[in-house]
Amino acid sequence: MTPIPAEVQLVVPQLEPHRVATGPQSNLANRSPRPCPSRWRWLLRTWSGGLLLAALAIGLLLAGVVLLAAASPSWYQPLNPAANTVLNDATQAQAALLDLRNQAQNPRWRRLVWRITQDQMNALLAVTYSAADSGAARQHRPGDVLARPFVRIANHRLILAIHDRRLPGAGIISVTITIHTSPDGPAPQAHVRITGLRVGLLPLPPSLLTHRLAAALPRLEPSLYRMLAVYLGRRYARDMAPQMLRRSADFLHGQPFPLELRVHGHGLVLRRLDLRGGHINRRKRWAPAALTVELVRLK
Repeated sequence: MTPIPAEVQLVVPQLEPHRVATGPQSNLANRSPRPCPSRWRWLLRTWSGGLLLAALAIGLLLAGVVLLAAASPSWYQPLNPAANTVLNDATQAQAALLDLRNQAQNPRWRRLVWRITQDQMNALLAVTYSAADSGAARQHRPGDVLARPFVRIANHRLILAIHDRRLPGAGIISVTITIHTSPDGPAPQAHVRITGLRVGLLPLPPSLLTHRLAAALPRLEPSLYRMLAVYLGRRYARDMAPQMLRRSADFLHGQPFPLELRVHGHGLVLRRLDLRGGHINRRKRWAPAALTVELVRLK
């Protein structure tokens, strides 16, 4: 047999032992590769970073809510009950209320117009709450947590604010009431709604207040009767208190209610319920914010 020349001989490459796969282990090449440790670290950093950002966002949101609730509205400026101007305005408010009672008790009255300014209302509230909040009175009312009420009158809006001692910061609760009347026609009606509720500068749903007031309304009849008896007399209080409670229930449920009341067989129609903010009148003079009420007695 003739030997193969050396230059023609095939050179068979030698495989390294650790790369040889034989028998049942020949499917190692088909196995999925294991994740690299650096990839796990990247995923961990991504998730932890996302959670950290979410926690920071929630913390900032909560801090903003607390700051808004603790702030005080710029228009909330309760009056000093010891100031001379406040005492004078409170005296004028009391005289206006006394004049309203005298006119209402006159059996011959047919038309009654009554007006009170925002300053007079706030002065009367400041003096009244100052006397009720004195040391001797506070001993009998240790659970009283409301103080320094303030009223703001705007066009068709009445904003009531008060300080709640239980709240942190300024602790100011304010309620916005929108009033529209339709006095003309065979069935004059009023549309009164609570359109705003705030703690500080934080807006809240008005339903939080309307539901509680609607549940407490039946318990307010004795207090309403006493208030009407003081300012209008017992004769009107007996007839007006139940009717006003029914009107208040309609108001809290967002329904319009009639402007006519029946007192001793006579009809009383609220022809005017005007809320006007401070403005320049036709005579180019400043007119302060005021509430004007006009009642007409039907035969």
